[in-house]
Amino acid sequence: MVQFWKLYREATQRRLAGELEAAAELYRQALALDSLHENALYYLGNTYLELGRLEDAYRVWQRLAATHPRSNRAFMQLGRLQMCYPQSPLFNLEAARASFERALALNKDSGPVLHLGEVALLEGRFEEAAALFDKVLAMNFRSVPAYVLKAYLAWRAGDRKAAVELLAQARPYARARTDAARLQLEEGNTRTGRALVSEEATTCPLLGFDETALADMTHLLDPDQFLRPLADRLERVLPGKSS
Repeated sequence: MVQFWKLYREATQRRLAGELEAAAELYRQALALDSLHENALYYLGNTYLELGRLEDAYRVWQRLAATHPRSNRAFMQLGRLQMCYPQSPLFNLEAARASFERALALNKDSGPVLHLGEVALLEGRFEEAAALFDKVLAMNFRSVPAYVLKAYLAWRAGDRKAAVELLAQARPYARARTDAARLQLEEGNTRTGRALVSEEATTCPLLGFDETALADMTHLLDPDQFLRPLADRLERVLPGKSS
């Protein structure tokens, strides 16, 4: 027990310092002593994701889901891997939907609903996606991605005015990207340092947007310029379904 916690704490320190390869090795050593430890599995997966080792992250989170079948975050991360990286063999929207449905069954908050809306969008089921984003906003009116993705749907349908209004609704809740060194270590912790789950590790590259620009209230936001990068990525993934 003492050795496990020594390794786990050192892994965390290395991760906070950005020494990700060393952190991964220390998490592996800790798991050799306690193979079922939920946080060690979760953060090893996040470390692999930060390193770009998607399949290693997937295997670790599959292990987490198998040993902790009520771990909502395991299914959330599996779903993100299945949804967010079209260049990866893990990309599978049907599997992503199943992962997020499992996460929603375990924790009925807005996060899994948002991701189910994203899956619907990526599958070209735009009306269903919009309805799910509305549901998210009814649950959490501060959900910036729900506003932005609804704005995208309006914009692609030619309703530029609605897109402008939705982006304006999102702006008060948007935040500029924070330097990792100033992010909180974990939920409820007010110390400063590198995040255990960095912004890069939790962002969906396929559906991402420039939240820093959205948060900058000193400049007018051009919806065409703001939404075009998202549209371009979707065109590559779903040709003929987005514009």
